[in-house]
Amino acid sequence: MQSLGLEAVVFGGRTRDRLAEHIHYRHFRSRDIDLVTHGSVLVEQALPSSAIRNPFGGFGIEVSTIHLDSWDLSNTFLIKRHQLPVTFELLPLTADYNVNAALFKPMQFFKYASLLDSGAVSSLQTQDW
Repeated sequence: MQSLGLEAVVFGGRTRDRLAEHIHYRHFRSRDIDLVTHGSVLVEQALPSSAIRNPFGGFGIEVSTIHLDSWDLSNTFLIKRHQLPVTFELLPLTADYNVNAALFKPMQFFKYASLLDSGAVSSLQTQDW
């Protein structure tokens, strides 16, 4: 993905689970990793041919120990439906629940690692996980 010039963020459950671990000091198992990409090429071009299109317009692939789901930022349902600007900053606002309203920007794709939170931390602190 890096060699194709894509940027990628970790969104949804995986980010939520890592935040919950820091807040509640216990392990939370993630079912999968949701990787949202943006760039001049489609994520389909960056994934191996074994990747399978899912019903949501993205692709799924089994990696060594976990399932990876990936899609292009521009194909995020609410961004596409409401013709919103295609920016990672809006992505957390499209989350289904507040606990999922965060994304992680890994340093492999950005100058430095960072977290963008739109209510996930507050929601995790007030809920009993």
